[in-house]
Amino acid sequence: MKNLKIMSMQLIVSALCFGLTSCGPDDEPVEPVDNPYNTNNSYNTEETNNTENANNQQAEESVEQKVMKNISAYISPYSNYYFNISITSTIASVLPQKNIKYLVECGYGEYSVYVYADKNNKFPSTYNIQSYNDDSGFHTQMSLSIFDGGSPYEMESWYVRTYLGLLKKQSEGESLNSDEIACINYWAKKLPEQEVSAKRDFIGRLCVEIDGRRYYYKYFTCRN
Repeated sequence: MKNLKIMSMQLIVSALCFGLTSCGPDDEPVEPVDNPYNTNNSYNTEETNNTENANNQQAEESVEQKVMKNISAYISPYSNYYFNISITSTIASVLPQKNIKYLVECGYGEYSVYVYADKNNKFPSTYNIQSYNDDSGFHTQMSLSIFDGGSPYEMESWYVRTYLGLLKKQSEGESLNSDEIACINYWAKKLPEQEVSAKRDFIGRLCVEIDGRRYYYKYFTCRN
């Protein structure tokens, strides 16, 4: 009987998640990248008199300055398992002909997962991504779960969307079957337990990738 209930819960999750395209985060590992705002990676101009290297350094610094001046972001206070992220950018207008992508990197103690915050995301519905361009620049909004940082919370990342989806159905007056009610009751207890350690260890940062190189401009945790 217990196995039948577990199988029933899995079928419910699969059915709910089908409409979302996917229920898991884009959990490909992050490629090692330089953090241009880390003082340990600062440019050393004292050890070279090479004019070409100096010019390259100035060019890189100019890109960093443009990133800071032309990208703004707002991250809502953490609530109900989620961060809501809004990004506005005019970087494409000052760096034309560049391949530009917007990302969120996150993890627990270290950055182990990245999620595209724009049209490059494979699963826009999963993260509620809405992106558009207008006369004021590029705009994107997305929702990121506290459990979207990869191991050891892959299952919670999947089920939190199902759990909240069922609660929404219930609040809108839709009737739930016994398996759906059992799913709500189980995760109503399980998610808060897992949330404690996830909130403690979660770290996140926003970056823009320009021609393959990432520039970081905002960091956040549940303690912000």
